Amino acid sequence: VIAGQGTACLEAIEDGAEADVVFAPCGGGGLLSGTWAAAHGLLPEAAVLGVEPRSANDAARSYRDGRIHRFEDSPPTMADGVQTLALSERTFAHVRRTGGVLEVDEEEIAYWTQWLTHLLKVTIEPTAALGMAGAARWLAGRAGPLEVLVILSGGNLSASTRARVWATDHLGRVPFSR
Repeated sequence: VIAGQGTACLEAIEDGAEADVVFAPCGGGGLLSGTWAAAHGLLPEAAVLGVEPRSANDAARSYRDGRIHRFEDSPPTMADGVQTLALSERTFAHVRRTGGVLEVDEEEIAYWTQWLTHLLKVTIEPTAALGMAGAARWLAGRAGPLEVLVILSGGNLSASTRARVWATDHLGRVPFSR
């Protein structure tokens, strides 16, 4: 799983992507682990950061505390692809090598799901929007130009999740406007 999911980052780099920092969603940690492995091997100077919902922050807590945190039940987030209960020992070992795991709010997830869908003209599921939400949060207030690679993963969107994402129209607030 780690090697297979790492091909998303590998292919982006092989297509010419340069990055100072790479962002990837984190649920069970497979995609983030694979992203770290590909980036570390091909862009060793690039930082790799995971992103997960604040309400499903087992990886961020695990990273901070140095031990695996586990939820009893699936955490409540619209990003259903990261409703995992915990990292595995294997993925935790990789996640510990990253620059950390950022936490984003449900509103940020909905906002970037809408904007990515609008800008890219493809269906983006909330889990896929996590990387962009994390990148936007991380970039806020940073000076100087930076090259950022955001891993987008998935377009599976149920009718109920779609309704939740679009319950509030976020397209009136332009990305990166001040």
